[in-house]
Amino acid sequence: MHGGVDAGVGADEEGSSNATIDKSVGVSTIVAGEGVTSVSVSGDKTLTLVGGSSENVSKELISFGDGVEGKVDIAGKIALGTEGSTDEYGTLSSKVTINEKGTLAVNGGKFTVADATVDAGGTVAVAGGEATFEKLQTSGGTIDVTGGSASIGNMNLGAGNTTILGKVTVDKIQVGNQKEDSVVNIGTAGNDGRAGKLTITSDSLGGATYFLDPAYGNGIEQGSSLKFAGKNIDGKLIAGQNSYLVLGSTDDSELLKLFAENDSLTWGGNDGEIGAAVYVGAPITVDASGYIYADADLTSIDNLGQIAGGSVYFDSNSALVANVSNAEDGKAMITVGEGASVTVNDGSKAILVGDIRQDITYKLINNNQANQVWDKNLMAGNGMWDLKMDENGNIKANL
Repeated sequence: MHGGVDAGVGADEEGSSNATIDKSVGVSTIVAGEGVTSVSVSGDKTLTLVGGSSENVSKELISFGDGVEGKVDIAGKIALGTEGSTDEYGTLSSKVTINEKGTLAVNGGKFTVADATVDAGGTVAVAGGEATFEKLQTSGGTIDVTGGSASIGNMNLGAGNTTILGKVTVDKIQVGNQKEDSVVNIGTAGNDGRAGKLTITSDSLGGATYFLDPAYGNGIEQGSSLKFAGKNIDGKLIAGQNSYLVLGSTDDSELLKLFAENDSLTWGGNDGEIGAAVYVGAPITVDASGYIYADADLTSIDNLGQIAGGSVYFDSNSALVANVSNAEDGKAMITVGEGASVTVNDGSKAILVGDIRQDITYKLINNNQANQVWDKNLMAGNGMWDLKMDENGNIKANL
């Protein structure tokens, strides 16, 4: 590793505008020579870039000549920062493409990538430090965060299955015309499965499909999660084995507190346990372009079949947890469109948490048949409250 060294690279050959990094090397930055418009990292090589030593001297990690809109192509690996570092800073302003089997890693420090495309089979791997992607487009790549933090300003989903592992925060989701083919897998299944935790802070899911599914761990904290700030569900949300959705909020603290403090609720995959949950932080509406599906037995969506837009499904091993602090008197916490399919199977639980009041009439969903099924397993997170549902699905709370 040669920190403080800015290494110049020239074109591969006369007449070429590409410079290939064909050996593993570590430097502060790369400076492209005259006539070079793209830099490539070969398939079995690692280029480590550490940038500057403070935010005041944060460096352009790969720079091109004046007026050149350079491109960076990763068939091998570019590693930003070194493990454990807190004083390495830099920016990749050029367009970066991470090819199949290619990796862009962040190991330490604080780094910003302006515009990245992750092809199917490509990987963004954050093991430490702070990684910020202003724009990231993916068509079947993997974002794998084992340490540090990863945030994405604008995430554009193409066709294919994108995988999220670890904690990732996205400000805005965009999806093209291929919405039916855009799938985000949050977590992976199997004995070696890992959890994914995706937070979306804007108000749209873009019409894509989001499937949550890791192997069972020790408690709900080990599960996969999708936290979505929006109140209009315009994406297809599937909470499978050991996973939960947070809708209308990005704060899951009340949900985690519920399972940590309530002895009558057990998180897991056995009979009578809850293995998939939908936490509603404020009243939400299910758009015709989206749906909510919760089934803790689900480990794959390959054979799930067609699910009608605007529908809601809770299997027996699932729970609706509604934070009623911002509930409106008489208004359902989940609103579906007229004629929408709503299924709640026997055994599914409904739990009210938050600031419960006696002067408010609560309602779970604007479908009375579903409400009556939930009435069989209706409870308040705070056991001091007694909840009674009438024949119209209206719930009153009394001490």
